[in-house]
Amino acid sequence: MANSASEERVVINGIPQGLTCINGIPADRLAGLVCTGGSLLSRAVIVARAVGIPAVTGAPGLIPSQRAGREVIVEFQHFHQQASRLRKELDELRDLPTKMPDGRHIALQANITQLRALLPANAGLGNLRLLLPMLTLTSELQEARVLIERARAGLEEDGQPASLPPVGIMVEVPAAVFRIDELAAGADFVSIGTNDLTQYLLATDRGNPYVGEMCDPLTPAVLDAIGLVAEGARRRGIAISVGGELAGDPSGALLLLGLGVDALSMTPGSIGRVKQVIRTFSTREAGNLWRDALKADSADRVRELLEQSLEEKGIGSLVGPGR
Repeated sequence: MANSASEERVVINGIPQGLTCINGIPADRLAGLVCTGGSLLSRAVIVARAVGIPAVTGAPGLIPSQRAGREVIVEFQHFHQQASRLRKELDELRDLPTKMPDGRHIALQANITQLRALLPANAGLGNLRLLLPMLTLTSELQEARVLIERARAGLEEDGQPASLPPVGIMVEVPAAVFRIDELAAGADFVSIGTNDLTQYLLATDRGNPYVGEMCDPLTPAVLDAIGLVAEGARRRGIAISVGGELAGDPSGALLLLGLGVDALSMTPGSIGRVKQVIRTFSTREAGNLWRDALKADSADRVRELLEQSLEEKGIGSLVGPGR
């Protein structure tokens, strides 16, 4: 949307690759993003959502060279105002404890990838945890621990003493779901990466506009897989966290609270909405929703169940157009 109060313009382009920022343009210079391909789980959209920029995907009829310098509408003004009100409400939660009404505390973590730099940064703090992605074999976990120890030893040789942090595994490959007991035995904690796990389980490409909508983490089969991983972590007595768009979505976060996860990892822009969910639902209420969701026959039915629960609690706007 072209902002009438400023000189901001919408960027119309294909899917940006290797995003550290959006098309190399600072977030405060963008009013919106239109992608000719991709889906809601495309990396460009995830980054845009994290910094509060409205985005539209799957618009192949738009030819960038023919739209340069022209104003287009991405988001209606009503929705924009609704989103502004919601952000103001969520800002008021910033300094409040992240606790459910029954006193259960949930950790909300912001995502931030280097090993040699991380170990010294942890000096005097002791709150560093390393999460290893795409593991399927215990031998890979063992090799990673060797590399971590090598980095620690190298730092000590350079006069920078460093301690070994807890090391966790990211379950995002279906093979890891079925080897969770073996993998969890060698890990200090387990995290589930729902974005990749969903697309690999459902054989869909989340960046493809023709099949991207099928890549839904609320699909019952995906929920079954998440449940298996959580059970495996509990058997080993280690903490379980969940990352990806499911964890940062208010409906998905509510479901995961019912599963009994210890932490949710998301982009910083999602923390306020999820925090409001945590402070609204009790463990018992969330647990009942998890059990009901497992009986559903489709992702749409699961989503209806969750959004109805949010509406009944008076926080349905978290998943409405103004989100």
